[in-house]
Amino acid sequence: MRLFAAIRPPAPVLAHLGAATTALRLGAGAPLRWVPVEQQHVTVAFFGELPDGAASDLQDPLARLVAGFAPLELRLRGAGEFAGRSLWVGVADGGTADGGAGGGGAATGAHARADDLARLLALMAAADDLPDAQVRERRRAHLSVARHSRRAADVDLGGLARVLSVYSGPAWVADSVELVSSRLGAGPGGGPLHEVIDTYPLRGYDA
Repeated sequence: MRLFAAIRPPAPVLAHLGAATTALRLGAGAPLRWVPVEQQHVTVAFFGELPDGAASDLQDPLARLVAGFAPLELRLRGAGEFAGRSLWVGVADGGTADGGAGGGGAATGAHARADDLARLLALMAAADDLPDAQVRERRRAHLSVARHSRRAADVDLGGLARVLSVYSGPAWVADSVELVSSRLGAGPGGGPLHEVIDTYPLRGYDA
């Protein structure tokens, strides 16, 4: 199974993103594989393919690391594509421009900003007591929206990313990080099956 750590935006945030991408879905046609809303998440660290039972070795180190961070004030903003393989939206400082979207309450200045998310990603990748995180593009906080299928050679992901680059979603406060397992081909329609193994609160102190 594959293991990764993730922040899951609340339902109103994902609904807003879904409404913004409706036209893209219709225009791109069938070849792109759009990520189901229940699997949409902000990747914090991707640990790769690990044997069954490896999750238990991750739980205590993850809990200690995550507990040192306060809840994060975020919003989905901008977009890009990774090497013609996947379309994503970025993650930015939530600011105080709107009332937030749940997940920990309305965004306020009392919460950590998006640069703390970048620091969390870097610490996840460098932690000695965690498996070597496969960083590559995953050092950039992002939420995958769609992936290139073998039948999608004529789909211009770069063009879709440019259209979506002006997107800015509602702010929310992320108050936890999840450890998630992914089993390729085990989900509906032959897609991946994601299961949350544990959830770690962002507490803002060293555990």
